[in-house]
Amino acid sequence: MQTVIVIAVMPSNLRTLAAAVVLTAPFALAACGSDESTSAEPTGDCPTTPVDVVVSVDQWGDIASDLGGACANVTTVLAGSSVDPHDFEPSPSDAAKFQGAQLVVINGGHYDEWAAKLAQNSAPSAPVVTASDVGHDEHAELGHEDEHGGHDHAEGVNPHAWYSPAVVTTLADTVTAKLGELAPDAKDYFAQRRSEFTDSMKPYHQ
Repeated sequence: MQTVIVIAVMPSNLRTLAAAVVLTAPFALAACGSDESTSAEPTGDCPTTPVDVVVSVDQWGDIASDLGGACANVTTVLAGSSVDPHDFEPSPSDAAKFQGAQLVVINGGHYDEWAAKLAQNSAPSAPVVTASDVGHDEHAELGHEDEHGGHDHAEGVNPHAWYSPAVVTTLADTVTAKLGELAPDAKDYFAQRRSEFTDSMKPYHQ
């Protein structure tokens, strides 16, 4: 058997270091995104038909996938870091991703306004969970410098809501509750996923 040793090199940049620490949690802290989409495929463990979830950016897409597991088909519109969500111009194919969505998760705070508009136009009946609205306002006081100078954000709100443990926790609770409402037969499954998510987030909270 051949042994392969992989050595990771940690940049000294503080922002990169902070992101590396948070990456111990089950989601990536990519600052922006690209026009790629991802979908979590069911594994066969779901007791009912999976919920179709559309997420604007991958910070929340990874969380939605963890919470939904096999009972959620999650499509993330922007995954990666090649396009700033503020400047993203959605194409017709991006709008089509929202059609048929049962649940939409966006960041809010003027970070991904295009997603709110697409949800309203293409999935008007789907509930929308907005990260910048669900938590307390701790994320406005985190001390992170605005990485997107020149863009308008909600007054007093840091648009990078995923930096706030309070917001992440509240969003996870909200998404879990919505998933349970949309797929009642999987409520116990979602509750178990939520419990496992809490355990996996311990390094993030530390």
